[in-house]
Amino acid sequence: MTAQTGDGGVDVVSSIWGVQVKHYVGSVPVDELRATMGAALALGLQPMLWTSGSLTESGRQFADLALIPVVHYNAETAEINGLNMPATEALNDGLATAQS
Repeated sequence: MTAQTGDGGVDVVSSIWGVQVKHYVGSVPVDELRATMGAALALGLQPMLWTSGSLTESGRQFADLALIPVVHYNAETAEINGLNMPATEALNDGLATAQS
């Protein structure tokens, strides 16, 4: 995990993923997805976004186009599910590989 501030747009780094985590009540806008993608790619990683909220329609469209897995998490119940097909595939693959 990276520091809370000054993380450059990535909160969790693995050998594959550059993950941004957004604790949102509302919808994550497309700008957040673009920033996540840029930060992850700059590190040579695949972008992924985890959110407690949802996505705006433009955010969903961009995530689908750019093949960014978007995972919804519920911190109270510890449930996770994919908000788009790349996320569903990544979760089914155990998050090891999800390059489509």
